Amino acid sequence: MPIMAPLADFAHVPRSLVVTAWQSASGWANLVTPTTAVVTGGIALAKVRYDRYVKFIVPLMAILFVLIGVFLAIAAWLC
Repeated sequence: MPIMAPLADFAHVPRSLVVTAWQSASGWANLVTPTTAVVTGGIALAKVRYDRYVKFIVPLMAILFVLIGVFLAIAAWLC
């Protein structure tokens, strides 16, 4: 994260937008990462296999990917 602020300054993008993009990508990736304790514990408690979970979550991941991209594009356009 420390390198992101100088990159934002170099690209003439507000630092807050870069932090928002990083947080959005981190949250998006944590939905499917098997090393996240919440995901692993949740699907273990629900007795759902990981491959079934991934098949279920892929459409949601695609929708969220598009929405995050649209919102970040709008934020970049407004700044």
